Amino acid sequence: MPRPISPLRLTAYTATTACGIGREALRVALATRRSGLRRNDFGRDPLPTFIGRVEGVEDAPLPAAHAEWECRNNRLAWMGLNADGFLAAAQAARAKYGAARVALVLGTSTSSIGASEEAYAQLTPEGLYPPELRRPIVHTPHSLGDYVQHALALEGPCMTVATACSSSAKVFAQAERLIRAGLADAAIVGGVDSLCGSVLFGFHALELISPEPCRPFDTARRGINIGEAAGFALLERDDAASAGPRLLGYGESSDAHHMSTPHPQGEGARRALSDALARGARVAADIDYINLHGTASLKNDEVEAAVVADRFPATTRASSTKGWTGHTLGAAGIVEAVITLLALEHGFAPGTLNVQAGGVVAVGNTVFLSTISSAGSATVRVDGSGSMLDAGSHDILVGIANSKTNDPNHGTAVLDVRNGGEVKGTVYVGSGGTLTGNGLITGNVTNLGGTVKPGNSPGTLHVAGDYSQDGGLIVIEIAGPSAFDILDVTGAVMLDNVLIRFVFTGGFGPSAGAAFDFLKGASLSLDDVSYEVEGLMAGFSYGVSDLNGVLSLTARTDGSPIPEPYTLLLAGVGLLALLMRRLS
Repeated sequence: MPRPISPLRLTAYTATTACGIGREALRVALATRRSGLRRNDFGRDPLPTFIGRVEGVEDAPLPAAHAEWECRNNRLAWMGLNADGFLAAAQAARAKYGAARVALVLGTSTSSIGASEEAYAQLTPEGLYPPELRRPIVHTPHSLGDYVQHALALEGPCMTVATACSSSAKVFAQAERLIRAGLADAAIVGGVDSLCGSVLFGFHALELISPEPCRPFDTARRGINIGEAAGFALLERDDAASAGPRLLGYGESSDAHHMSTPHPQGEGARRALSDALARGARVAADIDYINLHGTASLKNDEVEAAVVADRFPATTRASSTKGWTGHTLGAAGIVEAVITLLALEHGFAPGTLNVQAGGVVAVGNTVFLSTISSAGSATVRVDGSGSMLDAGSHDILVGIANSKTNDPNHGTAVLDVRNGGEVKGTVYVGSGGTLTGNGLITGNVTNLGGTVKPGNSPGTLHVAGDYSQDGGLIVIEIAGPSAFDILDVTGAVMLDNVLIRFVFTGGFGPSAGAAFDFLKGASLSLDDVSYEVEGLMAGFSYGVSDLNGVLSLTARTDGSPIPEPYTLLLAGVGLLALLMRRLS
């Protein structure tokens, strides 16, 4: 195992993506769940897909002094350098440490290959590049590093890292080693990749391109969307007196399993995770949030989810942000590092966009029915006999972040299982969640403060396991003598601090003595359960009794109107006494 490293301060950072120029545009897009993806309009013969295209690149030529490096990728780099005051921060670092003591480590996967594509498309009759594209530097993988080094007037170590999607994540490791070795006092790291035909058609040839907006970790995901981006960060030696984020550790590996498919057990990812934790002197339980690679390809998401679920506890939040930016390839590492820095700075955990398939996201041992962002929402309907949500060995979290505790950082979600629909799995309902319908849940249901509404105007919700609820609400609709909601539990029922609301609809007025067996279980354990009635007809009151595992509401008449609304409060177990009070 590697030894812990000395942390490095991140004193400036920026990202320009399809969501806009600079980190504030990115933050707002994340907070408002506004995707930067658009229908593909790049090139002469666009593929039927969606892309993350940065607006305005075509209208932003490089300064005349930089004409030698003119190309789309370097234009994007210049746009990124000029965002968030990063250019000024880089110049200040050069003045502070000296041009030869600031390292530059940048990641890219294709660099300025788009310029080479243009050149080949415009060959002269002699087979030569057109004169305006006879600039050798833009036809090399080092085009990006060479350009940014000259643009920033730096003289220190300069490296272009091209390790595909990990390129601008690996730059942090390279920079730390350069500073630790004494070859630099500070480092500018980052990554830039731009749209080009080679990438779009190359991934299409691999059958990895989605014809719709990408859906990371969705059970019906169809592939990736290509994006473009530029991002940079400034690393300096740690100053204990200064606040701000730090680079604590990193991990690298190379399993060499396949050109485009991860190792089935994620061996390389596991080694990289272990090394990052060791260098940061941390354990998995210390990690609050993981920005997943989450490309929405079938194999990547499957393997990544399994590794994360195996290595981290349920309290660790996780999401993929590719639905905002697309897969920015060599810039993905820096873009998602910036997103994580924004999460730290502003105190939020980004969610996952474009979940369809009923809103289901499968990640490791969990199926999320809400995004992890507080702004997230999802509705899942499993409707009709033969319709099924099969979570396998996964847990199903409805309106909870990504733990089995009622974490307030949840989205809102509804799981609607109706008309014979079936859900296979253990269901957890958080305070942002609602479980409803007249279908079947085959596993246990744990309600941590959400709402359960059995029936389908009305009907019976069947739970084949145990049912427990701590806080929250159960709603029982009563429309007639035999038309009322039932929560039918095969196993034990445990209720603590729960409000049960009876809603009489359609002007239905039961006769005295009419009984409504609304909750059934092998056994009932009730503690601090209260009752509330809506639509109560004048002249009636109601008793609630527990008889052999059946909780029953019985109509009573006392000859005088009862003001509504009122609350019926549980007082003891067995035959329950009623205490009624007006609600203010």
